[in-house]
Amino acid sequence: MNYSSEELGRQAGILMRTHALLYYAVSKILTEEEKFQGGRAVRHWIRIQANWRGEEMKKAHTALGMPIDVEHIQRFWDNALSDFWHRKEGKYTTYDVAMQVPSCAYADVWQERDWWMWGHVYCDELHQHILEKYNPDGVVVIPECLMKGDAQCDFRWIMPPFAQLKFDDIKPDYDGQDHRKDYLAQTPEEAQKKNIRRGVRLLGMELYMLKKTLVEFFPEKAEALYEEILKLLAEERAADLKKFFEHSGEEWKEFLERNFDIPFTAFDAEYEEDEGMLRIRFRDNPLEEGLDYFGMGKDAEVFMSTQCIWMNEKEQMPFHLEFKKADDNKGELIVNVV
Repeated sequence: MNYSSEELGRQAGILMRTHALLYYAVSKILTEEEKFQGGRAVRHWIRIQANWRGEEMKKAHTALGMPIDVEHIQRFWDNALSDFWHRKEGKYTTYDVAMQVPSCAYADVWQERDWWMWGHVYCDELHQHILEKYNPDGVVVIPECLMKGDAQCDFRWIMPPFAQLKFDDIKPDYDGQDHRKDYLAQTPEEAQKKNIRRGVRLLGMELYMLKKTLVEFFPEKAEALYEEILKLLAEERAADLKKFFEHSGEEWKEFLERNFDIPFTAFDAEYEEDEGMLRIRFRDNPLEEGLDYFGMGKDAEVFMSTQCIWMNEKEQMPFHLEFKKADDNKGELIVNVV
């Protein structure tokens, strides 16, 4: 389906809410149930995914012939930030990037749930650890932050003029990894679609890193905590979908095609409609791809199917979700009106 640049930017913002909801579920369960050790685990989870992302962006940008500087990490970020951030025009140079962000989908989610401190922790931990792995000479300063109650996030990404811009210590590619396919685009619309696809793939990485963190910190109850976290995620996703559907005034099929919180755009989806039913057939699955980097591709089907089951349980939504996967497809989501 062909969408405008504006519409794709809006869908990217919806995906960012899902990332933010996952972080909210992780940090809420762990800090409330595991107290100090839970807080340590949350920070560890942020740091290891940030380190991975910094290394991956360095690898991709090097493969594409780009210098490893603060301008390129911003212009070719691995997630859909350029689409969902409503940021003021800033300064973008090799050694200095300055930008102000008065609105952020992550902050919206955490402020709605009164999750201020741990939202601030995420912003501080994530950005600096990404940049340190991307280029160890770089520093991120955030003197103002929405999650501290400020009117905007004020970012300054800085490197000294003697900073190294090319590196040889690049990680090997994963099987099938294609950086040109991941990043290069001929139109703004194509670039935004690729941003959304990368964002869904990152969700797979976050799930893997979460499992890894839970096993390291809480080996005896890692599986139980993982399930509890994902059940809370499903509950929050269902509440979000219900709220936005009621506010939209749209017919339910049209709403889901454009507003599902893991956008169908990322899956190169085909739609089949019948009275009271919508079938979304995936021709691509970046969530599975992201998990498959770590030998956990089959967990994508488990995640999608159990999220549907748990989202249906509260009976908050006016539709029923079911995920299936066959050998001859990448998966399909079946939606029936309740």
